[in-house]
This record gives sequence, C-alpha cells and structure tokens, in this order.
Amino acid sequence: MTTAFARQSKITDVVGRSDYISNEKRQEQIIIHSKAYMKNTWEEYAKFEVENQKSNSQNNQAREIIIALPHDLAQSKNLLRIIVRQYALETLGMNRDFEYAVHWNKNKTNLHAHILFSERERQEEKPKRYKRDYYYNFDEGKMSNKKDPGAKIIYKKGDIQIDKTTGEIKYENKFTVKEKKFVSREFNEVIKINLKNILTGRNYDYRLFDKEIEIAQVHVGHEKKYAKSPELYKKRVETNELKSNYNKEIIKAVESGHVSKPEAMKTKIKISKFGGKHLNNNLLSQTKALIDFVIEKIRQEKEANQPLWMKELKELKVKINIVIEEYNTKIKQRDEYYVKSDQWKQNKAHLNTLEHELQALESKKYSFVKYLVEKPKDSSRVKEIKRTMDEISTLNIDGYVEETSPYENKFDELSTKLSKEIRDLDTEIIIPGIEEVEEREDLKENYDAIMERRKDYAREMEIENERQAIRKRFEEKNAELKRRKEEELRRKKEEEEYKNRVVDEKPDRGWGPRL
Repeated sequence: MTTAFARQSKITDVVGRSDYISNEKRQEQIIIHSKAYMKNTWEEYAKFEVENQKSNSQNNQAREIIIALPHDLAQSKNLLRIIVRQYALETLGMNRDFEYAVHWNKNKTNLHAHILFSERERQEEKPKRYKRDYYYNFDEGKMSNKKDPGAKIIYKKGDIQIDKTTGEIKYENKFTVKEKKFVSREFNEVIKINLKNILTGRNYDYRLFDKEIEIAQVHVGHEKKYAKSPELYKKRVETNELKSNYNKEIIKAVESGHVSKPEAMKTKIKISKFGGKHLNNNLLSQTKALIDFVIEKIRQEKEANQPLWMKELKELKVKINIVIEEYNTKIKQRDEYYVKSDQWKQNKAHLNTLEHELQALESKKYSFVKYLVEKPKDSSRVKEIKRTMDEISTLNIDGYVEETSPYENKFDELSTKLSKEIRDLDTEIIIPGIEEVEEREDLKENYDAIMERRKDYAREMEIENERQAIRKRFEEKNAELKRRKEEELRRKKEEEEYKNRVVDEKPDRGWGPRL
C-alpha cells in the first residue's frame, strides 16, 4: 500500500515558477502541461501583489501543490490529465486560476505533478460606488456631515467613484482577498485526503500517512545543491530510505496485529529522540539498529503466531529444496558422463577405422613379403614395403585400446550407479515430498475456506442477532399498541355505560301531551 504524498509551498515569484514547471529546457521530461483554467495571467497577479503590499515583507504571489502519482499513469495522458484536473478542481474550486504540469525525474523513478494556484478568487470587474452620502461645507472649505446646516451633499450613496487625478472611473479589484484556509494545517491534510480518495477511486491502493507511528522523511532536493557537501546528501538519502523501510514494516505489523499501536507509538518516540529530522553517523547507526531490532521482533512474532502446520510446511519445503538441489547435481554429473560417453564413442569409431586400416596394411605387407621372397632384387618393392612398415609402426593401436577399454567399464559402472540414485530420489523423497506439499497446500486452502466460512457465519450471526433485536423491539412496541387499544376500548365502553345509566336515571317531569 502506497502513502499518498502531497505538500504545498509559498511562491514569491510566480512568473519565474511558472516558467520553471513548463520550460522543457529546465525540466527532465514534461508529460503534460496546461493553462486552460487561467483567465488572468501570472503577470497580472504579480503586479497586483506588488501594488497591494502593506508591509516590508514581500507578498506571496501564489502557492504550489506537488503530488506524487502512480507511474503507470504516464502511459495514458488522457487519464493522467483527468486525474490531475479533478484533483485541482476538488481541492481549489471552480473560481480560481491555476496551472499544472506533470514531470518525470531524471531516472524516471518519480512521476509527480506541480499545481500552481492563486490564493485569491476571480471576481467581476465593476465600477466602485460610494457606500454613503458625503457632505462638504464650501464656506469653511472642509468635509462635513448632514447635521451641519451649511453643508451640501457632493456624493450620493451609489454614485460611481471618479479618480481625482486622472478623471477616470475607479474599478473594484479583479481579485478577492486571500483565503485563510490555505495557511491552515487542516488544508495540508485536505490535499492528502483528496489525493488518496481520487486514486483509490481509480483502483489504486493508497493510504494516508499515520503521524502517530510513522517517521516523516526529509526533503532532500537535487543532488547538485550538495556539490560542496556530497556526504550530507548521501546521509539524508540513506536516512530517508531507512525511515521508508521502517514505515512499511511498522504499518504491516500494526495492520496484522503483531504489534499494537501504543507499542508502535513508543518506538517512534524512541527513534525521534535519537536525532529528529537529521541523523548524524552515530545516531544513524543507533536508529538503524533499533529499527532492525523492531523488524526482527515483528518477524519473530509473525513466526511464533503461525499455525503448526504452516511451520511444518515451511520446514518441509526447505528439505525438499535441498533434495532438489542434490537431484540437479546428480543430473548434471550424469550429463557430464554422457558427454564423455560421446567422446568415448568417437574414439571407439576411430579405433575401428584404425583396425580396418591395420588389416589392410597387414594383407598388403604379406603380399609384399611374398613378392620379396620371390624377387629379392626389386629395390622399388623393398622401399614400398619399408614405407608400409613405418605407417604400421605409427598406428598406436595399443594406446587407443588402453585408453578406451577401462573408461568404458567405468562409464557403465557410474551410469548404473547414477541411474539407481536418481530412481531412489524420485521414488523415496521427491514424489512423496511433492505429494505432501500438495497435501499441505490443500490443507491451507481448506483452512482459508474454513476461516472464510467462519467469517460468513459470524456475519450471519450478527445479522440474525440484529434481526432478533428488531423483532423483539417490534413485539414490545406491538404489545404496547395492543395495550393502548384495549385501554381505549375499555374507556369507550365505560363512557357508553355511563351515558346509558344517566339516560335511565333521568327524572320524568310530566311534559307529556295534554288530554
């Protein structure tokens, strides 16, 4: 799971910063760049800030957000543009000028976006109007009020204001006042939350930085800034890598339950005491030792909490790997003997050829000797016989025989031995081991399936308990309604009985018809 990285900074030279993020000569590789949401220029903003400067310190002309992005987004410019634009609009709003650019670094290990924006919103340019009536006493030559009997009204409420020096109409500012939310700590969290929500909505696995247990890294910057102190650059890079590894391990440990969050918080406090943001060589080694200790402890706890069958499976896999290595070594030796066997076969074929040549020479020698006996004075025949005898002497038949025959026996013996060892390995260790590993894997799958069914059963039990609680509340409510209804019927019955009793007991006043 990747941490959503986003940070903002103040910009005092917005024109120069805009050129920096958009100039191809100043950037390694620009993927996309857009000013589509700019209705005013950065030069206008810079001029406005200079004209409305109210102190000796220079006004911030803009702000910049830098966000880290998944590397595979560089393959789809359209999707990359949609994500950056969506992030900027959700974070900054619709009525604000902003510019963005997405870059690779030199080694293509960091795809990031620069979003340059104004702290002021746009507003319609309207003529300035007086907000009240203004009075002037011409006899005394000064401004007055309506209670002064000698004062006359010179500007009415709602009249357009005119510049006294130029005679032109005064207009309201094109931009609103700066929003204070951009300097709050809450906004620093908002930019990270928005990035995380947008990327997770695109099926990327991102999370927020946990300040309570993770260690913040230091912004290193470009290596060329450390030309006078390269050792400092290496130390800061090493420190960041160390902190990054620690953060990954501690998050895994807390999420898996091997380390509690209070323990992780205590560990962070210990590491922070060693040197804060910048660690010197001594503190760096101490921090590394502590982090290694924590990681080793996490690993040991993971192994201690593993089920017994998992440990046995791990040990069995180690044993099988050793046997497989031995098996591969035997196969390699057998292949080497096969190579030597080919050489031996070649030598044997050569030997057979020599034997045929020897037989031919022997027969030729016999015919020559026979001819020499019959005609001993023929010198040409004598020379030919001598040459043939020399050729026979050069053939080292005995050497070939001595070289090949023992080797043939040794090869047969070793081949038989190797074949037997390989068959034994297959039948006794490899096949049973693989079968046991497969059985263990099946057991693990069954275990996972049982755990899933157990979770489903727990969810079903929760649903059933909730259903029972709802039914109980309904029955209690129904009983209350039933009781109220019976009470109402009883009350009506009593009223009816009372009315009947009153009518029956009413005295007769003799108001009947006259006779």
